[in-house]
Amino acid sequence: NMSRRLSLHSKKTGVIRSDFVCPSASTFSKVLELLFCGFSTCVDGEEAKLQVTACDFSRFNDPGPLRFRWVSCRMSLLYQQSSHPVQVQIHHRQSL
Repeated sequence: NMSRRLSLHSKKTGVIRSDFVCPSASTFSKVLELLFCGFSTCVDGEEAKLQVTACDFSRFNDPGPLRFRWVSCRMSLLYQQSSHPVQVQIHHRQSL
């Protein structure tokens, strides 16, 4: 059951975490756009919604087309009338 897996993970670590490494500025932009728009999906027959609550970022010293090295988004996963904290970090491959 998805709710049990999410609840156990949230209780153990306090937050659900995910990292994305993007190979290009365009991919980086697409992932950010998807997260900022928020989205929902059906999980075990019920709607799960992911929404951004706050973001932090780091910029390259040398300006480029995107200028971000990484973006860290704090999010809220709403599922079965519960809210689970989520942190998603998006990295540009050139910064690693």
